[in-house]
Amino acid sequence: MLYQSLLREVQQQNIQPQPEIQESLKGVDFDYFFTGKREGTGGAIELHITSIVTDWATNTYSRQSIYRGHKEKWKECIKKHIIYHLQSLNVDAGIIRSMMRYFEVDEEKYRSWERYFSKK
Repeated sequence: MLYQSLLREVQQQNIQPQPEIQESLKGVDFDYFFTGKREGTGGAIELHITSIVTDWATNTYSRQSIYRGHKEKWKECIKKHIIYHLQSLNVDAGIIRSMMRYFEVDEEKYRSWERYFSKK
């Protein structure tokens, strides 16, 4: 395969209390939600993903990213977004594999465009 994904990250914002999780073996959990919209014709989309990682000490690390490109691999993009977020926080590779082994994108995590961007 010549490319990793048909969607390309164009913006990223991180909010975290420290650069990485200390002692991830003590416990890590994550949640996420997303929204998207079509752009033009031909299957182009803009996909917004927010992932929230919580460590054993209840520190919260969030990442909001915008991806643009073809819609074909949008579910794979969400999974990779979460994996890269966990890796960037220095979560143990074995824990990440275990957490993501049976992961499937839950369409109930979808938020309407208006709800995703509301301050409420």
